[in-house]
Amino acid sequence: MDPGVHPVRPALGAGRAHRGEVHREAPAGADASTARGAAGGQGLAPGLASAPPSPAPHGRHLVAQRHPGADVESLAPRSPGGPDHRGSHAPVRPRARRDGSGRDRTVATIAPTAGPGPGPHRRRADSSPDRGDPPEARGAMKSCPTCWMQSEDSATRCRLCHEPLPKRVESPLVEGRYQLESMIGSGTQGLVFLARDVGLGRLVALKMLNPSCTNTLVAAARLKREATALASVHNDHVAQVYSFGSHGDSFFLAMEYVRGRNLDLLVSEHLDRRAHIPTRQCRTILSEIAEGLTSLHHAGIVHRDVKPSNVMIEYGTDRTVLLDLGLARWLAGPASSRCSIVGTPQYMAPEQINADDPTKIAGHTDVYSLGCTAYELFTGAPPFDFDSVRETLAHQMFDEVPALSLSRPDLAVLDPVLRRALSKDPNARYQSCAEMIAAIDEALPDPPHAHARARPPTAALRLMVVDDDEVFRAFAAAACGLALPDFRLETVCAASGVEALQAAERSCPEVVVLDDDMPLLEGADTLSYLRAMPGGFGAQVVVVSSALRQLPRWRFAQMGVSDFLKKPIDLAEFAVVLNALATRAVEQRARR
Repeated sequence: MDPGVHPVRPALGAGRAHRGEVHREAPAGADASTARGAAGGQGLAPGLASAPPSPAPHGRHLVAQRHPGADVESLAPRSPGGPDHRGSHAPVRPRARRDGSGRDRTVATIAPTAGPGPGPHRRRADSSPDRGDPPEARGAMKSCPTCWMQSEDSATRCRLCHEPLPKRVESPLVEGRYQLESMIGSGTQGLVFLARDVGLGRLVALKMLNPSCTNTLVAAARLKREATALASVHNDHVAQVYSFGSHGDSFFLAMEYVRGRNLDLLVSEHLDRRAHIPTRQCRTILSEIAEGLTSLHHAGIVHRDVKPSNVMIEYGTDRTVLLDLGLARWLAGPASSRCSIVGTPQYMAPEQINADDPTKIAGHTDVYSLGCTAYELFTGAPPFDFDSVRETLAHQMFDEVPALSLSRPDLAVLDPVLRRALSKDPNARYQSCAEMIAAIDEALPDPPHAHARARPPTAALRLMVVDDDEVFRAFAAAACGLALPDFRLETVCAASGVEALQAAERSCPEVVVLDDDMPLLEGADTLSYLRAMPGGFGAQVVVVSSALRQLPRWRFAQMGVSDFLKKPIDLAEFAVVLNALATRAVEQRARR
């Protein structure tokens, strides 16, 4: 696709406004491990070329400090901080919505989009010697960290989603193995980069502290605390750490890069459609968050910042991953006598706000935050969310949670469950996340996985074959029927990417057989658009190509694709891959 042509502009993911984070710092000389040090900033470590910071998110970030003789807190604005290693950031536009109390408040909305349109007819020659190379290797192209569309290296905005493109980062290898590719997050004390492990060829999220920040020791202590906490836990629902160390005068943390979208974006998308997240999907998400938290608690760690924006849903698998352990606290560690209040007001337990006795912080603290998160998944808003941070904290301390049934009469059976999870008395709550999830499952009929793997769905499985070769389209459609005899299929064939996207707008496919080299839109570009469509996020995809060795697999990998077949395809291999994709699609459908 020519750089100047924009045949379609999809609705790209953008997280909701970052909520106000409260950080009450200990006075000078206090134990650094008890103070919140955000690993974010506008500067770069020595040896790194400057890169433009990401646009500051809408929202309020405040530092709360206790002064002698003052009441609860005094607030002073600070720049949004805390790096974010998530896969995409797109500018958002504030919009007023009403919370459970009838008050208007500001949230983020996705910008309106245009439908697909025609594009120039163009075929890319299979003989191109560098098709499989990432753009940084060719020196002429670069990819958008939001939608992964390739653009000319001189471009300042993505030709697909029109978001600002980061400057290419020219730098020495970090720790001799991590090549920085682009900046994907920034804050007051550091940056987050998308980096490539040159030895293993995998992408990682690399947090880098700015050595010139004013609280380097506090920020480094927090980064080290996060690295140690992640290294102590091995669970599919907790992001994994790869390395921690120093680079020049700075410190870095290399960790798992989760290709997916933020959980609070999922909430926002349903709000924008005036819909609720399906109850079954909410239960599955909460169950997986609870599993991750349980593994932390068994390791003696309290997360202290459980909220939707710290949870990612992975592309393709819908795996829920818990992120950001920068505020984690060890139960067996020494308790500081100094006041240290950390967390996000909308999800903070009363014992976090009244931090006079640090020993009260335990697993039940995360139970409270998980309860706030559950309330938001079911209703679209946390139980307490006001314009003033002080007001929000006061309600968290003293007010009973509004009944869930006020917003969701159909979920009245969960009122006692959430009332207990959000009790002001820690001893009256569920004492473990698993106990809370068990109570939800007991209150609601049909456990979330009751029928996920029992048998193929009664509704037809929506399958799409996208290829400009008429003979292969007919062959692939017939082969799908032979490969999936136990599934009732609704098969659509498309001769181009534009035709496929137009069909997907009418009925989004669950399984896609996608040719890489097509006119109008190539396979990777087509998938970029499809992923941005409602329902296209979780589509299971197999890419077919007659030039598999030159295929830009790295681009497809960013969008959750791991299955590739070479033309002419082997029918037996095709059947194995299709069965795996269809099974995953059925499981995803059951989770919704």
